[in-house]
Amino acid sequence: MSNRFSSRASLPRRAANLFLLASLAATSPLLGGCGMELQIGDGSGEGGGPDAATGTGGSTPGTTATTTATGTGGSTTSTSAMGGGGDTTATGTGGTDMVPPELCQNDVDTNQGEAPPSEEQCQEIGTVLKAEHDTARQGAELAVAPLAGTWVTGSGPERVELVLDATGQGTLLFGEPTDLPPVSDPDELYLTNRAANDPEDIFGLEHLKIHPGFKYSVVAESGHGSEMSFHIWIMEVWEDWCAAQTPVPSPHSRHCYACMYDEGGYSFITDRSVCEAPAGCYAGRSLDEEKMVDCGRLELCVLPHYNVCNCTADECFANLGNQSQLTVYPYAVTLDPLDTTILRLKSLSELDDKKTHYLEEQP
Repeated sequence: MSNRFSSRASLPRRAANLFLLASLAATSPLLGGCGMELQIGDGSGEGGGPDAATGTGGSTPGTTATTTATGTGGSTTSTSAMGGGGDTTATGTGGTDMVPPELCQNDVDTNQGEAPPSEEQCQEIGTVLKAEHDTARQGAELAVAPLAGTWVTGSGPERVELVLDATGQGTLLFGEPTDLPPVSDPDELYLTNRAANDPEDIFGLEHLKIHPGFKYSVVAESGHGSEMSFHIWIMEVWEDWCAAQTPVPSPHSRHCYACMYDEGGYSFITDRSVCEAPAGCYAGRSLDEEKMVDCGRLELCVLPHYNVCNCTADECFANLGNQSQLTVYPYAVTLDPLDTTILRLKSLSELDDKKTHYLEEQP
């Protein structure tokens, strides 16, 4: 299986769907039609994909293509994706069915995206990114004195601990308290098990799950008295690793810099690909440019809205500040009206299965 995307695309804030917009474009040059070319965007003019999803369909004329794209997209709900052979729809959450080898083509991606930002624009982008990061954990000051204290439920991996003060500031911990692995070598990947040549389910958000043992900062949003809402930044856990990275100038990057060189377009080939190409992650925009890159570093550094680090010309830091369903886990907290020693912590995130935890006040 293969996917392809352009890394300069953008995603709507608080997208209705948890997955990314997929615009079905030409078949991947590397695969020669082994799968679909995936370009992520919302048609907003910020480097995103087109409003209408177009592409070379994988089925023969008169049949229905099984290739599907997930996401919300910048087009209206009535806009359909049109394939060159058969119908290709932009609905559902499925993967990509492989086309027969005899239908493999050698189309080359000629979409070079927008012109690279100027040096002045890059400086402005960096200033905004750093300001968003520096203020991301400064929540609202609330009057929630009844919620102040240490609240705990469960033990071991199932343990949940919420610590709040009278203003709604505090920490949220899942599992037993542990120290994160030290960042001894910035070239080594951090908090991901993805192998260098493993593109399997690279859009599955696996590295954006909650990491047990880490105390996430509670960022208060609203509330009063015995109830409040807050969120945590899921990428906060990579703060030290990102700080150890060296910014790399990347003209194709939507932020001008990244923690690896951003080629601007990528293909992902799994072991199930029907065409002759080793499994892995490939960067480039033409047959001559396609080359294998480390899937793990690509996942952490350049996947749009999945990347854990943002970089300016001077430094890299955790990707905080852009509130979307991919970076923020929201919660609601309410004291039990009949037993004020019990606190209900409800997750509002689909990525966390909207779980509810009942925590007890600790003496």
